[in-house]
Amino acid sequence: MPQKSVIQRERSAATVRSALDTFAGRIDVRLTELASLHLKHGEAMPDWSFALQLLGRMLGQGAQAMRKADDQHDAELSDDDAPREAREAAVTALYDELVELREVATGLHTTGALKALALVGVTPRDPLTLERYASGVIEALVKISDGTVVLPRSRVKGAALDAKDALRKLRREVAAVTTALDDVRREEREAQVTLSVKQAAIAKHDATFGAVANVTEGMLQLVGEHHLADRVRPSARRPGVTTENETGGDDPVAAGAQVVAGAASTIQG
Repeated sequence: MPQKSVIQRERSAATVRSALDTFAGRIDVRLTELASLHLKHGEAMPDWSFALQLLGRMLGQGAQAMRKADDQHDAELSDDDAPREAREAAVTALYDELVELREVATGLHTTGALKALALVGVTPRDPLTLERYASGVIEALVKISDGTVVLPRSRVKGAALDAKDALRKLRREVAAVTTALDDVRREEREAQVTLSVKQAAIAKHDATFGAVANVTEGMLQLVGEHHLADRVRPSARRPGVTTENETGGDDPVAAGAQVVAGAASTIQG
């Protein structure tokens, strides 16, 4: 979903571009009348209309690049759902495996076995903490499997904790959590990249918008179109938007059309 601040910037760009595209010819006539008094011998009058059209294209290209970067960042964020869901599933499976191991060990060997298994304290739920906690249990199971550490005697005749089986299961679940965490970290890095691109596109657009809007406002003021100049004035409080659009509102195309319609009578009169 497009960010609100990006939409507001697009709205303001559309407002300025509508004024430039619609009234560039009329502004050219009035600027030519004013500037003709100051031409020296051999000098040619600039094509004001074409210059204003170029400014409009420049502004439009910047807005388009900003919107594209916003869409790409939004798409990247939407890709995060699957890895995060996979992480939650892997974490739950590992947590359940540890809880079951604790219950089996306590049932067979009493709570005295928990320290030997490194199953001390409350089983954590935080993914990274749980991964490290499980790694400690795996190290303890390795020592039990090779005979370095011996569990208390089983209180159930003929039954004992299968350390090798528990080790195999835990290694599998920890590997799944590690992979899931790596996937989430990768997605976060990719999102940071697209966010940086988006921020750069917005900054570039804001600089272009401020310059173009100021030029547009100044030319309109110069030719006496003060009402229209007021409507394209860039905000002093928020970069990338006009004073009229700084609080949000309508669709950018509709907003631009409204400015054009409202100013038509002034220019044509």
